Amino acid sequence: MADSQPVRKEDAGESADETLLREIREDYTYFRDFWRDNHNEMKTDLRFISGDPWEPDDRRTREDNNRPVLCPDELSQYQNATINNLRQNKRAIKVNPKGSGATDKDAERRSAIIKGIEYKSNAQGAYTNAFENQINCGMGFFRVTTKVISKDGEVEPRIKGIENPLSVLLDPNSKEPDFSDMKRCFVMDIMRKRDFTKQYPKAAKQSFSADDMSTSPDWFQGENILVAEYWRIDGYDPETGEDGKVTQYITNGVEILNETKWPGSWIPIIAAMGKKVYVPSGSEMKRYYYSQIRLARGPQMMLAYGASQEAEVVGMMPRTPVIGYVGQFEADKDAWDNLNRVPRAYVMADVVIDGASGQVLPLPQRMNQGPDLAGYEAFNERWRRSIQAAMGITPLPTAAQRQNEKSGVALEKIQSQQAIGSFHFTDNFDRAIENAGRQLDELITKVMDTPRDLTTRNPDDTHDVIHVVPKGQNPPSQQPGQPPVDPEDMFDPEKGDFDVTISTGMSYQSQREQASEFVDTLIGELGNLPISTQAKATLLAKAITLKDIGPIGDEMANIIDPSSDQNGVPPQVAQLMHQNQALQQQLAEITEQLKEKTNIKAMELESKERVEFAKLSHDQNFNIPLDYEKLRVQLAVAELAAKTQNNIQQAEKEKDIVMQQGEQAHEFAMSQVQAQQQQQLQQQQEAPNGDQVQQPAAQAPQDNGVQPAQITAG
Repeated sequence: MADSQPVRKEDAGESADETLLREIREDYTYFRDFWRDNHNEMKTDLRFISGDPWEPDDRRTREDNNRPVLCPDELSQYQNATINNLRQNKRAIKVNPKGSGATDKDAERRSAIIKGIEYKSNAQGAYTNAFENQINCGMGFFRVTTKVISKDGEVEPRIKGIENPLSVLLDPNSKEPDFSDMKRCFVMDIMRKRDFTKQYPKAAKQSFSADDMSTSPDWFQGENILVAEYWRIDGYDPETGEDGKVTQYITNGVEILNETKWPGSWIPIIAAMGKKVYVPSGSEMKRYYYSQIRLARGPQMMLAYGASQEAEVVGMMPRTPVIGYVGQFEADKDAWDNLNRVPRAYVMADVVIDGASGQVLPLPQRMNQGPDLAGYEAFNERWRRSIQAAMGITPLPTAAQRQNEKSGVALEKIQSQQAIGSFHFTDNFDRAIENAGRQLDELITKVMDTPRDLTTRNPDDTHDVIHVVPKGQNPPSQQPGQPPVDPEDMFDPEKGDFDVTISTGMSYQSQREQASEFVDTLIGELGNLPISTQAKATLLAKAITLKDIGPIGDEMANIIDPSSDQNGVPPQVAQLMHQNQALQQQLAEITEQLKEKTNIKAMELESKERVEFAKLSHDQNFNIPLDYEKLRVQLAVAELAAKTQNNIQQAEKEKDIVMQQGEQAHEFAMSQVQAQQQQQLQQQQEAPNGDQVQQPAAQAPQDNGVQPAQITAG
């Protein structure tokens, strides 16, 4: 892809760089002035979050007069609840096929590649930092970048965090909520001048004159100098929708230090914005981005005032519990001195006469007056609820909270109510992640333009390797002994068009926890299911496997249901074994049916014989001995039992045959597998230079003398 220089109109007498620098300085002044009010509010938010709600002048006045300056923290618990909810439900970038030959399999591979990029970049840390800044001060940022990963110059996308939210100046003319349509952007870094010369030793200007500072006064602050990334898109045509060229300039306001062409179509600075509010300011409407605590700062300040006042009043309480006139404590001085430590039945006071009136002065008195702490508690509770309301937290307890419900459903409802109040923040954050996903998806096509083996990451946090092979190129070179790459396993990054969405469902760990809870319920109800014993054993084995407790769990499942372990058995043989197992189960069910029918027939015959004998006795007017009647019934039952027994014996014989066939099939399959393994080992030993010999997949025997038996209930 050929690079093109930005299109700029040069003024008379100016070089291209001078024109560009002048535009950069003008843009910086405009951007800084536009965002100044927002940045001032952000600084105040961060001061409150750090535990200092006091204005510097108020704090200084109180401290100079030795008055309490307390800072009760009522904000961080709600901030942490919102942030930790996002930590527990991590966002996942999902790629969907859109057209131009895109397939579901290609989309899954792109999703896995992006997840691998996030893992290599520690992207969750960058995401969390951006979301924390979004919640704390109204704006958070991270970036999409690239990294050279090999000596051959292979490049991969990466995610990187931006720690300081005040270092980014977005395009004021952007209209999209996530600023994905911005055409210009600044990322600022303030450093000392001597550090600048070390970091940029090839800069043309190593010292700056008075003319430089007068030309760029906003870029020089005493001994510090502003070095900024200036991103811009040139050549964009809004009518045709043709993408422009994205360029990053590194500048100090008087010199272009570096210029880099970006392969993507968007400026790769990702913004997670707070709640957007338009506030009247003179004759215009000013745009602000609110943090979660923006409207809670006033109530938090009132809490600070109340706590400081309460501390001041408590500090003014008298420390002497008893007060009296001079001379009243002399006779029993030791008792009075230790009255607050040693309990006494009584204590004596000296009589003191007022010299003016000649009257005896009152006895010493205990000072019991204290501050109205209950009133302060009501005051604090009022403003605490105001903070909750301002931050979207339910200020009053729900019915579930009042009843102290601890069920999972009740707790989930309580958490959902708290999450809804701050959902606009998470919704804006999802837009930021989606913007990053679109840019990563585009970079997969544009920078992964050479064959390579790429490590990816699956939703269950397992790793895979994808063979990236752009169209018309050969697969990456194989190491000696490795089989060639299957074309089905190749991924063409230039194939198809895709869309990007955000998955905000449960994390894989949450899914495992819910699956585990389901298994616990299933095992508890297993005995009540209307299925056969063998089916229950199979279901229990699968439930243990679903628990995912490792090799021990696999051994337990294999003991309960040996058919669950088919490692090393070809699929055709495994299917044959499964058929024989099904026939065995069918035979057992038929046997149970025959036994049940036998019992029913015996009962019907016995009842019928009794009726017939009674009728014969009545019609012929003679009596049949009772013993003879019983004998007739017993003979009839015996005949039916003999017939049924023959059926059962025949069924048992067929069952033995089926079981024998199943054992023969299993033994034969195992012998085939062992023979194939020995053949592969022998071929590897005989192959020259230790090359790996690829063997055909194991095939089941076509005719091993074992045929599934056909069983029917006779």
